[in-house]
Amino acid sequence: SVTANDNENDEIYYIWKMDGATVGSLSTYLYEPVLADVGNHTLMAIASDNVPGHDADTITWNVEVIEHAIQLSLKVFLEGAFSGTEMHSSLNSNGVIPLQQPYSGSPWDYAGTESVVAIPGINNVDWVLVELRDAVDAASAGSSTMIARKAAFVQKDGTIVGIDGSSQIQFGVAIGQQLFVVIWHRDHLAIISANALVETAGVYDYDFSTSSSQVLGGAAGYKEIATGVWGMVAGDSNADGAVDGLDKTENWMVQAGLMGYYSGDYGLDSKVDNKDKNEIWLPNAGMNSAVSGIVLPVYKSGVPK
Repeated sequence: SVTANDNENDEIYYIWKMDGATVGSLSTYLYEPVLADVGNHTLMAIASDNVPGHDADTITWNVEVIEHAIQLSLKVFLEGAFSGTEMHSSLNSNGVIPLQQPYSGSPWDYAGTESVVAIPGINNVDWVLVELRDAVDAASAGSSTMIARKAAFVQKDGTIVGIDGSSQIQFGVAIGQQLFVVIWHRDHLAIISANALVETAGVYDYDFSTSSSQVLGGAAGYKEIATGVWGMVAGDSNADGAVDGLDKTENWMVQAGLMGYYSGDYGLDSKVDNKDKNEIWLPNAGMNSAVSGIVLPVYKSGVPK
């Protein structure tokens, strides 16, 4: 705000200009930058009595808009790779993890250009896609509330890191309501945080692994993979949000016997084999064994559409 006085008590007129464009005409002006404003700008306040021969007074500020990065500390486990107390990194050690993010196709249609010259370190298990949603609560955080996405790596201990293999992931966005995080993986059921993330010392921290209540929908789309440890459910190889027969017929049966980076490799060991079908897909799809006749609940993702 500015205050101008006129010795002759003439009426004072104000003009505010940002980078030469008029943005206000009162004695006060509130500048609320958006992400597109990142960079240097010139703000001017011009006061005049509009009397011919009287010069206007001008105050100029140089304004630098700095991108505010949301920094995330996230932990999540993938059932297929989990063994004991952490995940194995067989896809990495076998050299089959692609150097470019794998979520450009349907249903993700992610246009991000994340890529690496080499997989950074031996602890990276696979690519995941991290999505931010801004909503009043988790149930309201449908796809229309998405504000940002970024591909990243998940490590053996469940930590999600940037493509440098070590740093926490960051997003240059602002939160208007509350922040919820979706984790996508190419053959595990997607999850969304049941609780809003809270910023502490500049970092939004969330550990998905501690309880079913950390995920919207709980155990209907999430699984206790070890005592007291919860992880993303393996087997959704067609990424339609459910582990069912289509995952077997459309993906596993087509890819059985192949080695490499395939969605039918539920165990994430670079091999599509009977172990993926019998030990992972079969129980998660709602069927145990033909001998026992036991039927288990079908797992479905609780991420709002």
